[in-house]
Amino acid sequence: MRKECLLVAGGKENKIGFKFPDGFENVFVVACDKGYEYCVKQNVPVDFLCGDFDSCELEIPESKTIPGGVEILPTHKDDTDLIYAVRYALKNGFQKIVITCAGGGRFDHFLSNIQAMVFAKTCGNGEYEAKSKVEVCLYDDENEIYIIQDESIELQKQENRSLSVLSFSDRSEGVTIKGAEYEVSDVTLTNRFPLGQSNEWKDSCCRISVKNGILLIIMSKAGL
Repeated sequence: MRKECLLVAGGKENKIGFKFPDGFENVFVVACDKGYEYCVKQNVPVDFLCGDFDSCELEIPESKTIPGGVEILPTHKDDTDLIYAVRYALKNGFQKIVITCAGGGRFDHFLSNIQAMVFAKTCGNGEYEAKSKVEVCLYDDENEIYIIQDESIELQKQENRSLSVLSFSDRSEGVTIKGAEYEVSDVTLTNRFPLGQSNEWKDSCCRISVKNGILLIIMSKAGL
């Protein structure tokens, strides 16, 4: 079974293959609504297709032509198309969920997509079981975003990219940042003050950890 699930959303189109230089053979691709257009345009194979298709201009393919089938959702529903795709990934046991084409356009859409990342990280707020912690990442042409909860992550230095570490939970306790220009050890961040905004790389690798809480880690291209 492929362990990595790529969710192609219907936000601003970006280069889907940016993080997959070796292709998609080992990646399960889920296209959400207009994300199907982006996959077709960029020759990305689709394994499962879902959405209410209120923004997709292509003809919806027959279910039998997509390996995992096609799920047509109602327009009036509690779950966004992306949340539905996240549920699908969690239900099928994927340990790494990557989201793309989820930025640009309406800010409320982008913010809800960040919330979808947290929903994935927390395994649907405990609705789904996982053998180990689920890795969650969102990327586009300008940004890479990671969510961590009560754990550590090591990130390789990326030239011309900032490094921001923000609390998404009310409090994030025991935050430590090593390998950045501004290092901290065992501090508390809150979601009411952006203390970790626009850090810089110092070493070739940066290690970020939090003992209790959810951190939003953002790497953005300089000059944006």
